[in-house]
Amino acid sequence: MEGQERHKARGTFAQPLVSVPLFHPLIRVLLFVIAAVVFAIALTLPGVVLIMMKDPARLELIVKGHLLRFSDNLVLAGQYAGILAAVVLFCRVVDRRPLVSLGLGTEKSFVQQSLLGLVFAVWQVAFIFLIIFLLGGRWEMTLEQTLTPLGLFGYAVFFLFQGGIEELADRGYVLQALLTRYSPVTSVALSSCLFSGAHALNPGLFDSPLTGSIGIVNLFLYGVFAAVSFLRFGTLWFAIVNHAAWNWILGNILGTAVSGLTLSERLVTFQFSGPDWVTGGPFGLEGSVACTLTLVLATALLYLIPSQPPRTWWQAVRDLTREQDRHLAVPNHKSPYEQDA
Repeated sequence: MEGQERHKARGTFAQPLVSVPLFHPLIRVLLFVIAAVVFAIALTLPGVVLIMMKDPARLELIVKGHLLRFSDNLVLAGQYAGILAAVVLFCRVVDRRPLVSLGLGTEKSFVQQSLLGLVFAVWQVAFIFLIIFLLGGRWEMTLEQTLTPLGLFGYAVFFLFQGGIEELADRGYVLQALLTRYSPVTSVALSSCLFSGAHALNPGLFDSPLTGSIGIVNLFLYGVFAAVSFLRFGTLWFAIVNHAAWNWILGNILGTAVSGLTLSERLVTFQFSGPDWVTGGPFGLEGSVACTLTLVLATALLYLIPSQPPRTWWQAVRDLTREQDRHLAVPNHKSPYEQDA
């Protein structure tokens, strides 16, 4: 069979044959981004129109990043459902591979990787607070009564949905599409730029040029951190749980802004004082140099964790593509992946 590799099903994907995807990786990524934007707008519009008809002032607050109630997240849910639809479409139709190959394998280590992602999130937030304190920033904590245990659980589920889809889109589809043709450094850099750019319109990011610039850099660095975790472990479970826990802890536990979004339902509220470059300003802790230092250190720590990542889909496609290129470059050379009909 031409253009297909036989292998045993193991690791993050389980399919007996791997096919070279349609189109060049850059074309696939571009088409994927366009499809994700179109689908996200299409599935967000009904919720926006409904809120606009019932309570226009509430919609204005949502646009400004103030989510006053859990139902406000339904607008965001439509957006992420559209992105998920694009992931499924391009994974199954364009790349011709199963969804599990995105990095959703359930081998024995996925539970440990998920727990490690949670531990890292708790450590990262705590370390940011430590750096803020060392740089002269201070805070005041106010106990809130706006979040029930059920609400806390509901937000945890929502952030797993939201963070999971962002990881499936950027580290699951975009990064792996690029890895089939480009080096890990180039692929990680390009996918992280896309991740950072996708958040460029978030509320509060450019309220201050300084914290806006720091925020863009930190979003890029988080993209690098999550991408490195995928390369180290071969799955997305670490990144998904870390991403979700990061948002949940900052937004619902500590009551700080999450990438510019403010949740009214929270356990406590932290009010920071000090220079914006230390505290992050209106964008939240992700706009601070404390976050920058934390992400750099966290990425370095990933390399200290022993890992034996399984062979993944992008590696099989990369090897198959290289073999096909050599076959085309050498006349009368028969690829080992070809079989007589």
